Amino acid sequence: MRPQQWLHMSEAELSGCLGGVKDAALRHCLQFGIGLHHAGLNDKDRSLVEKLYVECRIQVRGGGPGRKWGGAGHAEGKGERVESPVG
Repeated sequence: MRPQQWLHMSEAELSGCLGGVKDAALRHCLQFGIGLHHAGLNDKDRSLVEKLYVECRIQVRGGGPGRKWGGAGHAEGKGERVESPVG
């Protein structure tokens, strides 16, 4: 398995995105094409995850309960949805 298998952007594009990310965990995960989407993110970070996911730049998005992209906590990737056991 390639660590960046879910990332679909150049190193330069990635560097540009990471420069403005405030959340350290999100910054780390984005390097692998994984976005976090939860209420604890600031608006700018959350909007970036939404944009990258919609543009298929990242392929996996994890979120907490109550997000506008689906009720219970879940992770999505390549058309799959996995529900959280809590929620």
